[in-house]
Amino acid sequence: MSVAFDRAAGYYDESRGLDPAVEELVADRVEEAAGRVGRLLEVGAGLPPPPLLRADATRLPFRDACFDAVLAVHVLHLIPSWERALAEARRVLVAGGLLLSGGGGGDERGRGMGWGP
Repeated sequence: MSVAFDRAAGYYDESRGLDPAVEELVADRVEEAAGRVGRLLEVGAGLPPPPLLRADATRLPFRDACFDAVLAVHVLHLIPSWERALAEARRVLVAGGLLLSGGGGGDERGRGMGWGP
């Protein structure tokens, strides 16, 4: 089942922002892992300016090991098959890449923020 949240993207961007200090920490960690020229995939991105591709988070249209970092913030609690989405995120990560997930869902999978290879 595919669900699009285009109409809610602006609201999510406005209401789910992180504290500026946390945003900077996250940005530093991503840059450290991916480097300035690394490839980054954000699952559930909000509004442009970055290039956007509409795709199913449980069936990403990318080859294996093609991203240095994957971010999935405030999105996994919206995906019924969130385990598959995480498996896909790991599939497209290079060895030793960074997977950053976090958000505010109604259960344990949506709480906190974590990263790891």
